[in-house]
Order: sequence, then C-alpha cells, then structure tokens
Amino acid sequence: MTVSMPAQFDQNFEGLMSLVGLLRGPDGCPWDREQTRESFRDQFLEEAYELIEALDEGDPEAITEEIGDVLLHAAFQIQLGKETNAFNAEDVIGGLINKLIRRHPHVFAPEDDKHGTSLNAAEVKLQWERIKTKERAAAGKPKTLLRDIPVSMPSLLRAFRLGKQAASVGFDWASVDDVGDKLNEELIELKAARATGEPNQIEEEIGDLSGG
Repeated sequence: MTVSMPAQFDQNFEGLMSLVGLLRGPDGCPWDREQTRESFRDQFLEEAYELIEALDEGDPEAITEEIGDVLLHAAFQIQLGKETNAFNAEDVIGGLINKLIRRHPHVFAPEDDKHGTSLNAAEVKLQWERIKTKERAAAGKPKTLLRDIPVSMPSLLRAFRLGKQAASVGFDWASVDDVGDKLNEELIELKAARATGEPNQIEEEIGDLSGG
C-alpha cells in the first residue's frame, strides 16, 4: 500500500520535527506517546550500530536509511525535551553551531586575528581538544583522562578505550610485574605528597594512583 505524503510535512528537519510532534500529540500514535528518554535508549544504540554496519558495507541506500533512523531518534529526544521545557531544536542546533565555530578559530577568527590557518589535520585535532578542555574547566567540569570515556560503552570497547588513554601517558607495560612496580612508585609519591600536607598535590597523586 502506498501512503501519500501529507502536504504539511516539508522534506527537511523542520518537517520531521512537525511530524514527530504530531505523532506524540493527542491525535497521534499511542505507542509513540508512551515512549520516554529511557525507553528510546537501547533502540538508539541499536540504530547506531546498524548505521555503522551500513557504513562498513558501503551501501549508499542502506546508509541513507540508517542515517534517517538515527536522525529520527534525535528528533524524538528533542521533542521530549521540548515537552518538558528542558530544551528545543534551536537550543540543540544553535549550541552545535556555536561549538563548531568556537572550536574552529583557524577558520572563523577575524582575518587580522587568525592563528594556525596552515594547521594540518592532526594539529587541528589537538587544537580542538585544547579548546574543549578550556571550555570544560570554565564550566566547572574539568576534563580527566579516563572519566570522559562513557560508562555506557560496551565493556570490551570501554576497556580498549581505557587502555588506549592510559597508554597515551605512559601507563602501558609488558608484564604484571611492571604494573606492580608502577603502583609502588605511585604509592611512594602519594606518601610524599601527604607528608607535605598540600591538598592539590595529594589530590594529583591520588589521581595518578587511581588512573583518574
């Protein structure tokens, strides 16, 4: 059966949000009205994996469909935020646009104040991380090496990311004995810091010992 497209839904993001709003409304779909942020969580993760699979296979038709499914979940989350007055589409998209501009100073800074216009891709990535760290610190959310890795990640993937992050600052060893030696070294440094009574130094050494 072919369903004609209602004229009121434009073929753009605004049209999608209008459609989602109708589905969530009193004259919409009972199932859609029952959904919550939590009920959509696992479905969103499943759709993300399906998009990754389509990308790996390189099938443009499948990629198009799966991007649409992921976008649908984003639209539903925005609609849920709108219903609770937590945020709306303008907040999400406006915040994203502003972040992209802030983190691309080599593109958007005034011509007489541009720095690093000749940066390569690797240098741009480092610049992005530096700006991100400053923004988080200013917001009272200092970036730490391991805590920024989502706990909701699949266990094996999270373990891999944790190991990769730790290795980036020298926490990578060939044997368990080497790990023990490093722990003993950090314990000695923590004891020395406690002897100074300096809170910041103690906190730093505890962080080194815990890997945080």
